[in-house]
Amino acid sequence: MELRTIAGLVVAGCVLAGVGFLVGRSSAPVEQAAPAAVTPAPAAPAAHPAPAAEHPERSLVYHPFLTVGQASEAAVANAMLVVRGIRQGDTAALELASVRYLELEASENFGGEYPTLRWVSDYLAASSDVQRAMRKQPDGRRFLELFGRDDWSLFIEYVEAKYGLSPMDTERLWYLDELVRFNSPYRAQWERSDRVLELLALEPGMEVADVGAGGGFYSFRFVDLLGPDGMVYALEMSDLHMGYLDKVKREEGLDTLSVVATDGSFPDFPEAMLDRVFLCATYQTLYLSVRDAERAAWLEGVHRALKPGGLLVVVDNEPALDPGLPRFGGIAVARSLVEAQLTASGFELVSSELLVPQRYAIVLRKPAASSR
Repeated sequence: MELRTIAGLVVAGCVLAGVGFLVGRSSAPVEQAAPAAVTPAPAAPAAHPAPAAEHPERSLVYHPFLTVGQASEAAVANAMLVVRGIRQGDTAALELASVRYLELEASENFGGEYPTLRWVSDYLAASSDVQRAMRKQPDGRRFLELFGRDDWSLFIEYVEAKYGLSPMDTERLWYLDELVRFNSPYRAQWERSDRVLELLALEPGMEVADVGAGGGFYSFRFVDLLGPDGMVYALEMSDLHMGYLDKVKREEGLDTLSVVATDGSFPDFPEAMLDRVFLCATYQTLYLSVRDAERAAWLEGVHRALKPGGLLVVVDNEPALDPGLPRFGGIAVARSLVEAQLTASGFELVSSELLVPQRYAIVLRKPAASSR
């Protein structure tokens, strides 16, 4: 049975709530329209700690189904402030919105759409020289090419649909939300993406699979780092995302980017072909919503496709946060659980670290002398 079908049976409604690449990547727009409220720190330590269910920040697994339909008033008001600033050319409104988003990011929603809304506010309120510098950055240029056209009409349409002020097809809203959140020109700030690239230790000429590539945030970086002799395989299930990846590939002449359609199973690459396999906010689905046999087959496919000594790098979301820290707006599985499962699947642990409190990176190696 396909992993996608199994995930749908095991976790009903996960596409809308967002369970990662295998059933729609890490966070669907319906969920993100409703950031989870952070559990406040208690006034004094309790003599007997409450169960984890009462304190989800202490959980090993977190799935925010209950946040649907609970977008904060502050989030809606600030999004409308950005829209007003765009439509009316109101620089003061945009500057105020940017300041407020810094506060919201620190209090209620980490790694969601807020950094991108702040980037748009900063860009439109900036001087022409600063705007020019922002456009020179590849992420900024690509974002503007998609969302900045026609007086920001697509971006405004997204914002109004995101916050329930106008209707939009669910699949289209999810696609736009993924691009806004994960192709954000400010993503590197909250995620420490440069550190992720260091851990991958990429070299020119390598072949790399980006599993659940989405809008290509990492795939495009891999293309640059691997050079003309390398190859990046961007694995995706979404037709909309694959269309966007193909569009960028064609327009920018990215000949070493191969967009690979998948039903959720790991492609049948030739044995020992890949130097790296990368998953960002994707392994959570294999952990939570796929049967053991199907997960084992998927990991066996990765193991087979990697060269001896090749790396599997997993970046995902940490649920066990200190009280008061904003939670990442999506599914989270404790790093210790993922490490245990992957090392039991035949991979050697190389390193494991928190990038930020809400997100970790695990580097594993296929043993040089493998019995599998």
